[in-house]
Amino acid sequence: MALTAQYAANGGNSPQRAIKNYLINLTGFLNSFPLTP
Repeated sequence: MALTAQYAANGGNSPQRAIKNYLINLTGFLNSFPLTP
């Protein structure tokens, strides 16, 4: 559902941008965890 809304917000013509935004969000999510003990 969220992906569909994002796709519509992008005008449905920029899947690369949607993927880039997804990767940026995923990277930020992973960076929220400390990698060193």
